[in-house]
Amino acid sequence: MMNALLESHNVSKVYPSGPIRVTAVRDVSLSIAEGEAVGLMGPSGSGKTTLLKLLGLLSRATRGSVFVRGEEVGGSEHRRARLRNQFFGYVHQDFAIIENETVERNVLIPLEYARPRPAWRECRSRTQMVLDQVGIGWARKRNPSKLSMGERQRVAIARALVNNPVVVLADEPTAALDGVTAEEVMTLILSIKDRGASVLIATHDDRVARRCDRIVRIVDGSLVTGGDSPQGRAVLTPVGANRRAVGVSFPGDGTFRVDLADGCALVVPFTWARRLGQATTEQQVNVRIVGDGRILSWPEVGEDIDVLALLEGDKKEAM
Repeated sequence: MMNALLESHNVSKVYPSGPIRVTAVRDVSLSIAEGEAVGLMGPSGSGKTTLLKLLGLLSRATRGSVFVRGEEVGGSEHRRARLRNQFFGYVHQDFAIIENETVERNVLIPLEYARPRPAWRECRSRTQMVLDQVGIGWARKRNPSKLSMGERQRVAIARALVNNPVVVLADEPTAALDGVTAEEVMTLILSIKDRGASVLIATHDDRVARRCDRIVRIVDGSLVTGGDSPQGRAVLTPVGANRRAVGVSFPGDGTFRVDLADGCALVVPFTWARRLGQATTEQQVNVRIVGDGRILSWPEVGEDIDVLALLEGDKKEAM
């Protein structure tokens, strides 16, 4: 694997919510290599956006560390701000466009914070160049409110690329787009790999994720390696005492979810059952609970999995 441009080591983010502390991201370790596109998949509320903000230095981790080119970022706000402006490009889920400014003014915002700041003529030249690259050079003086959703997304992408970032972080960049426009937008974002830059894309869309070099999955704030990786593990959240399975569901992200009697949930990649091969649907997997709730049955492949063994990490029984 090539050198890592961006890494997190056991990063967690905890938000206070009255008397309760909500863990949005839990002990995430992730490495993104030079020229690599990584798809971050997970259902709504799984922690995708929070993880992007932590990696992009838009938010501070409660625990853990972020490394840029092998060096820990640390707590200095000056250093964090410098890296945000020089190292990253951001494509926000809601585009984050300033409606009362022109397209040009929206795109050149990162250049205004660059150090050293380019001359005004260079700022305008780079803005026009990147708008041409994303196919909307004609809209430079337009108001964003006059543009279509796809054109507004291109404005957001142009702004992310104008400062020649080393890593682009894109949060659901195709969520509001039709299929054809989504393909075009993904091609634009992935084009930065040609110059050795990297991309991390948060998405719930399999079509988007499949265009990446690698897919990682996040469920309830924890990374789960599943169908797109040779290794798999079960994730239990939160920790509970009553380990009796009471239900099985299929969220459609390459895992199945076992609901336990105490309200906990066990998330298991399909690939944990080696004999399942390429099974990726409920119809193919057809997991069901038998006996006292300790056993999951896989009738198509003639295999049973002991829930208690999974929770205790006894892979000899589980696999």
